[in-house]
Amino acid sequence: MSIRSSRVFCAAAVVCCLATLLVVVSQAQTTKGHSTPRFSRKAKAGGQAPSSPQAGEVDLSRSVQQTTPTVSREVNHDLSPPLYLIPPAVRQGGQRVHDIEVLPRPNVASVVDSVVQRTGPTRRAPATLLNFAGIGNGFTGPAGTFLVNSAPPDTNGDVGPNHYVQVVNTDFAIFNKSGTAVFGPTPINTLWSGFGGGCQNNNDGDPVVIYDPIADRWVISQFSISTLPYLQCVAISKTGDPTGAYNRYSFPSAIPSDFPDYPKMSVWPDAYYVTFNMFAGGVSFSGGEVCAYDRAKMLVGLAATQQCFNVGFNYGGLLASDLDGAQLPPAGSPNYVLALGLSNNDLAFWKFHVDWAIPANTTLTGPAVITVAAYNALCGAGTCVPQSGTTQKLDSLADRLMFRLSYRNFGTHESLLVNHSVAVGAGGGVRWYEIRTPGTTPTVFQQGTYAPDSSFRWMGSMAMDTSGNIALGFSTSSSTLHPEIRYTGRLAGDPAGQMTQGEGTIVSGAGSQNGGLNRWGDYSMMAVDPVDDCTFWYTTEAIPVNGSFNWVTRIATFQLPGCGVASQAPAITSANHTTFTVGLAGSFTVTTTGSPTPGISESGALPSGVTFHDNGNGTGTLSGTPGVGTNATYNISFTAANGVGSNAIQSFTLTVNPSATLPPTLTNIIPASGVTGTSLGVTLTGTNFIVGLTTVTSTTKGITVSNVIVASATQLTATFTIVADAAKPNSSISVTTPNGTSGGINFDIYHPPTLSSIAQNSGVAGTAVNVTLTGTFFRTPITVGLSGTGITVSNTVVQSATQLTATFTIAANASLGPQNVTVNNPGGTSNAVTFTVNKAPAVTSANTATFVVGTAGMFSLTATGFPTPSLSESGSLPSGVTFVDNHNGTGTLSGTPAAGTAGVYSISFTAANGVGSNAVQSFTLTVNAATQSPVLNTISPTSGQAGQVVSPVTLSGSNLTGATINSLNGIAISNVVATASQVTATFTIAANAPLGAQNVSVTTGGGTSNTVSFTVLAAGTPPTLTLLSPSRGPQGKGTNVTLTGTNFVTGQSTLNVTGASVVASNVIVVSSTKITATLTPAANATGTAQVSVTTPGGTSGAQPFDIYLLPTLTGISPVSGARGANVSVTLTGTNFRAPQDCGISGAGITIVNIVVVNSTTLTATFQISAGAATGVRTVFTVNSGGKSNTVNFTVN
Repeated sequence: MSIRSSRVFCAAAVVCCLATLLVVVSQAQTTKGHSTPRFSRKAKAGGQAPSSPQAGEVDLSRSVQQTTPTVSREVNHDLSPPLYLIPPAVRQGGQRVHDIEVLPRPNVASVVDSVVQRTGPTRRAPATLLNFAGIGNGFTGPAGTFLVNSAPPDTNGDVGPNHYVQVVNTDFAIFNKSGTAVFGPTPINTLWSGFGGGCQNNNDGDPVVIYDPIADRWVISQFSISTLPYLQCVAISKTGDPTGAYNRYSFPSAIPSDFPDYPKMSVWPDAYYVTFNMFAGGVSFSGGEVCAYDRAKMLVGLAATQQCFNVGFNYGGLLASDLDGAQLPPAGSPNYVLALGLSNNDLAFWKFHVDWAIPANTTLTGPAVITVAAYNALCGAGTCVPQSGTTQKLDSLADRLMFRLSYRNFGTHESLLVNHSVAVGAGGGVRWYEIRTPGTTPTVFQQGTYAPDSSFRWMGSMAMDTSGNIALGFSTSSSTLHPEIRYTGRLAGDPAGQMTQGEGTIVSGAGSQNGGLNRWGDYSMMAVDPVDDCTFWYTTEAIPVNGSFNWVTRIATFQLPGCGVASQAPAITSANHTTFTVGLAGSFTVTTTGSPTPGISESGALPSGVTFHDNGNGTGTLSGTPGVGTNATYNISFTAANGVGSNAIQSFTLTVNPSATLPPTLTNIIPASGVTGTSLGVTLTGTNFIVGLTTVTSTTKGITVSNVIVASATQLTATFTIVADAAKPNSSISVTTPNGTSGGINFDIYHPPTLSSIAQNSGVAGTAVNVTLTGTFFRTPITVGLSGTGITVSNTVVQSATQLTATFTIAANASLGPQNVTVNNPGGTSNAVTFTVNKAPAVTSANTATFVVGTAGMFSLTATGFPTPSLSESGSLPSGVTFVDNHNGTGTLSGTPAAGTAGVYSISFTAANGVGSNAVQSFTLTVNAATQSPVLNTISPTSGQAGQVVSPVTLSGSNLTGATINSLNGIAISNVVATASQVTATFTIAANAPLGAQNVSVTTGGGTSNTVSFTVLAAGTPPTLTLLSPSRGPQGKGTNVTLTGTNFVTGQSTLNVTGASVVASNVIVVSSTKITATLTPAANATGTAQVSVTTPGGTSGAQPFDIYLLPTLTGISPVSGARGANVSVTLTGTNFRAPQDCGISGAGITIVNIVVVNSTTLTATFQISAGAATGVRTVFTVNSGGKSNTVNFTVN
């Protein structure tokens, strides 16, 4: 994954863009002389998928053995102080989106997925043991609070004997195994503080943390790509304490110009393995790469090497096998490497054997092609995962396998687990594989696509416990579901290809990602606790509320049933017979033993109303109510199976006796009331109900009973239809069977109430009023409602079926005017009568206003109250000003004060509406002298071409506050901003605007200004170019420049570059006087280029652009120096120029006193420390033209 934000592939202060500094590697990739076509399988005519062998077959015809890996030493290594003593690194500011570098995948026709699990597991998911917050927005630990500034989070974490370590794209944290943070959150490059170079200075992400269970060590890594060289930064804890000291390393990219994306590490006895997606020059995909780091040397802090193979650009997204469990792989076993194959029905498999003593003996053999069930990549490997409440879609990352390729050795067999994201119908699912016998011929032991419904499930991670049970964690989302974190699993003895253990939720969907941000996850991680080898630890991301850059992460643990228990064949331990009775609910529990927990099934005919259910915990339930006529003996059988030994089969006898002779009883009815004119469903509970032989009766003729269904001997349902004129307020309900009739139970009948009048039908805000309502069918419980706000009803008393009383307490801010009053009881809501809320008048507007002599002024007087108050004014007003009542609770004071009326006027306003006292407000009207007229001094620019947008146009002067620009002929004016001394605007000149000068003026409250002149030029007016800055740049690199001049035209200005091989790109016309662009000389360009601008009006004069040359080194004198000495050296070459810098490989030499004597000679002092390693070093020099080749210098 690359970083496309403030980071570009550049060396910040020393070297410019890498893509042009280094030699671009050819996109044609050849592996040890064996050239492979990019995609050899094509869809057949008519859009059919290619023919393929059967799933599970292995094709070795493409397998080759690569030898002679690329071998390189680490750039640097050292031992850190204890982590808890290192101050946290400085956080990098700003929000960054980490783009995904897409891998090539074949374009094949849609296929049918034959291994989809379309129904969810029947068992319950195991409950989480721990479920706590990981690093995310607002997460707080010992180092403070974390705020998200990057996306996606790249969440992963691993578990050791005493700790859980989690990393995200910028930070890491350490937790104890109770879920409490004991370190962090801290930037990841804190681990390399004092190490120097890119690992210390950059915090670029794509991190991985893995626990090494063989050595009890922690391994944390991330890449450094913001500066050169590209590095993989790796830290291995000195002990099993992740807060202690670390052996630190930085390894270079195997090909220096290739950008190493999406690194994924794993633990193996002979090496730490890491995979990359390589991009030549940081641009074009050049193949998947797998490297081995010398684990034995790194564990003890010695100098280490790496050995790397590139598998060619047909394959990307490689994963190396990662050890789980205490049993190591067979002695001498190679590491296993897996990737998606060339088509959508195969996987590619390699074996990596490393020889640290003789690297020439190191081999990578493959790919063996493992045929699998055909699939369709989710979103076509693009972006389509929907979310609730937004149109923003999320990335699928379906072009690669998902982290990890977990490995476990059971002694009897070896297993590999892996998954990737696929499309299933209109949704998405997780395709997963268990591959066995990887040491000989790898075979697909089982495979499945987990997609139990139409939601999208993706971004998975898998692991297997010591008993062979499998856990799968993933993200889930849909158009009606915010993204969630979920998990499922299966037991070792369950049907192949099926997730059977239920689906659990770690975090329910609370928000969706928006803001145009589609990046999600990149990877997650399922790990197994090395202490019990049974507890799964899973971590990934979620969104707490709708938004972007606000992700959180979660860490949860769970176990699958039977883990750690010795395998045991199944047995059925419950009785082999039971008795049920017709019409009565019966239940029998089947119990079993065995490990893993057996599944239970039933065979044979059961009586109507009786079913069997496997509870998923080693028990099953035979239950139900036998129907009428089912009394008989039923010979059935139960089978228990768990994959260990033979299945257990029990012959079983179910006897169904005739119905009981006890009369029914009735204890409850829900609901216990109904409304006339309606039908409702009711549930009756009691005893001795008989299926098909039970009736329900009512003492009220207004209730009709229908749809009687006896669910069991203790419960039945029915439909009551209550006629509109049912008279009785209640009815007695009873049930009858052939054995008798129950006692009655009460059922209330409600009529909808009506209202005919209200006594005391008005009140004043801020008072309480006692009211009497008259109507019909009043009965408790009853409530009184009002349509407005601010009235509280209390003391409601039903005096009779036709009258009730209540108290209305009217708040001071209650809704004024008429409100509808209704009453409500279980029979419904009545019609409405009217109650009016009145309020005394009040003047609510300000008590001052200011007018200006000679300028029209207006002030609105506002008042509240009901009825609407009338408004009047008293007192002397200035000549030209009057007051008018608008008769809607407002009045208007307006007019133009006459000359000589400046002064202060004390008047009063009165509001009256007959409620309470009138409201009188004392008011001050201030009349100021006339304001000053605006003055214009200058306009810039003074001209523009027909059809051009000129922005900004700046008018300077005085008294311009609030100014507007008066209209011009053929010029649209927009974006006007005025201050006291300046007005800016955008002039859009029509293509047919009249040519020549136009007078520009502005208007304020003080009047209209004088004019300044703006000239419309013909569209053919040529541009001028007065300045190019900077006016020079290096070979092979882009230089951002600014061109200054006149008459530049947006969308119609072209940069011309002549005289040297220089390419102009990113050309932006900022305004009619400014253009920005990037000038990139060719790698071999020399001399001076001439830059000009062409518009529809013509071409400008040219400005020169000088080309810096790449420095070269041809010699060094002296060629050696002793440890502890200061050596004055002379470097000869070409294209030296100040400022010039020098560098040397290895540690222990400081270069000072660098002096450029001339373009072919420079001098410097090499300060060689007494502890510097002896041997040959490489020396290079750098200036604005780039980085030179190297010459050798020997330390004696």
